[in-house]
Amino acid sequence: MQARIGAGSYTTVKRHLDKWREQRTRVSVVEAPPEITERGATFVRDLWTAAAALAEKQLAVTRETASREVELARKGQADAEAALERVEQEVEGLREQLAGREQAFAAQAEELAQSRAALGAEQARSVELQRQTRELRADLERHQAGGRAEYDRLATEMAALKEQVAKAFAGREQA
Repeated sequence: MQARIGAGSYTTVKRHLDKWREQRTRVSVVEAPPEITERGATFVRDLWTAAAALAEKQLAVTRETASREVELARKGQADAEAALERVEQEVEGLREQLAGREQAFAAQAEELAQSRAALGAEQARSVELQRQTRELRADLERHQAGGRAEYDRLATEMAALKEQVAKAFAGREQA
């Protein structure tokens, strides 16, 4: 305002503004005639009744919608709980299968360990048997060589004995 007037201090301008505000707030209140007051009250009651009826209708629609939504939510919850129960049963079945397979695996692992131990023992036995076989073959070859030499010696001796026997018979036949 000071800028609009172009002059005046804040104190001066404030004093004039305060007077102006005071004059503006002094409005006289006039009483309405009773028939207008009655019609206004009737109008307000009718308006309130209509608003209350409209609010009641909206509330009923809202309650019905909420009831349907609650029913759908309950059905969804029941379906979800049933699905969860099925999944839990499947998980339990899978756990049991896994436990059975783990037991079978452990038994097979034990059987494999025993088979490996037995195989190791059989391999050691096989190595020992091969060693013994080599020794026996070597002994057999020595005995065969010794037997051939003995056979040859005995054959030579027998031939000499046959010759002696033949000479002895020949000498007896001459005598």
